[in-house]
Amino acid sequence: MSHKNLWLFCVVVILFLMIIPLTWAQFKIQLVGRDPFGKANAVFVTSNFAYVCVESTLLILNVGNPANIIKAGAFEIPDTANDVFISGNYAYIAYGDNNMATAENGLYIVNISNPSAPWEVGSYSTSAPAKGVYFTSGYVYLTAGNILYTISAANPVNPVLADSFDLGSPANGIYVTERFTSTGIKRYAFVATDNGLRVFDALNPSDLLPQGSFIIDDATDVLLLKASWCKY
Repeated sequence: MSHKNLWLFCVVVILFLMIIPLTWAQFKIQLVGRDPFGKANAVFVTSNFAYVCVESTLLILNVGNPANIIKAGAFEIPDTANDVFISGNYAYIAYGDNNMATAENGLYIVNISNPSAPWEVGSYSTSAPAKGVYFTSGYVYLTAGNILYTISAANPVNPVLADSFDLGSPANGIYVTERFTSTGIKRYAFVATDNGLRVFDALNPSDLLPQGSFIIDDATDVLLLKASWCKY
């Protein structure tokens, strides 16, 4: 390589090394704040508050200024808090842990109208740890063990079982969608299990109707499942 070509090569390399960091900086995620407390399992954010499941605690954080997170309140539940859903003045918490000798499992309903002093409203017990929770139209959709539960929370003081369905595989997360069509409202419950995805017609929470499933066989199926999940 001639001296001229070597010189040009060095210039290109230097410019490359200068440009790449500038380009990467545009996509770099920056930490603006945090609240150290323990292992966090789930989070739900509404308005200026983040509701975080931390071990056996529902931690309520004021995140109005993300760079200066302030603890607003906390509520202790009997066992590990795995998931939380916020609607109105209530927090719906899925809890339980197989690893604890005196494990308690199920649904906890907490009044959060005053974030600094949350208080228990009602609860519903399940035989296995509850992993996922979703609330809509007066009903709680709860996954625990192999079971998908629908629980009426019209009276949050006394939650009542509406229906349950054995999935045949451990259930994890759940998401419920409502669609308005020319024939009326459609409501579907999407349940993530150890084997893949199960879908239910949940228009009548007292009568869950299986609609379809997707069994994960390999890495390609996992990617397809993730892409499909993001569309809803």
